[in-house]
Amino acid sequence: GLKGNAGANFGYKVKAFYKQIEGLPLYVNSREELGGGFVPYKFDVIYDGYSSKATHFGIEGEMNVRVSQLVNLSGKLNIDDYKVKDNEEAWSLPKFRFLANARFNISDKFFVDAELSTQGQTSALAYTYTSATVRSENPSKVTIPSFADFNAGAEYRIKKQLGVFVKANNIFGTEYERYQYYSLLGFNIIGGINFSF
Repeated sequence: GLKGNAGANFGYKVKAFYKQIEGLPLYVNSREELGGGFVPYKFDVIYDGYSSKATHFGIEGEMNVRVSQLVNLSGKLNIDDYKVKDNEEAWSLPKFRFLANARFNISDKFFVDAELSTQGQTSALAYTYTSATVRSENPSKVTIPSFADFNAGAEYRIKKQLGVFVKANNIFGTEYERYQYYSLLGFNIIGGINFSF
């Protein structure tokens, strides 16, 4: 890998790796039945790479740019390729992830943040449910679509150790799942008080 700085305002890190893994953990929809019904959001962990080791090739890149005293930008990219031996796919493991962040220092006390995250499509091994007590006999491969999520927030520091904040999440209002049957919240706003000791 490479890591360095081009002056005080630009930093970067890039690395590539290759791993052989015996017992790669994968999340799959649970076979378990509880209280006379099924629980779609429960997972089992299965392991790949016992007959022959699974492999994981990855590239990671990070960048930090200080545009000015007011603006800081950062980004992180992950590209992953899994070769599994005992399963059809590397269940629930994304092959592409990207995160970008911008921070604006409006003043010594007032800050604004914006964050964009994306993830490529993933494959899941899951049952199909028609009711709480009826599901498919065997799990099958399903595709979880890619998504993009945009969040933004602001913070005001009343004193060095005390501040208030507000944050808007999933501004696009996109309905998406990180894991099968785990829908993330739609557009929402939270606020609160920060206190540090």
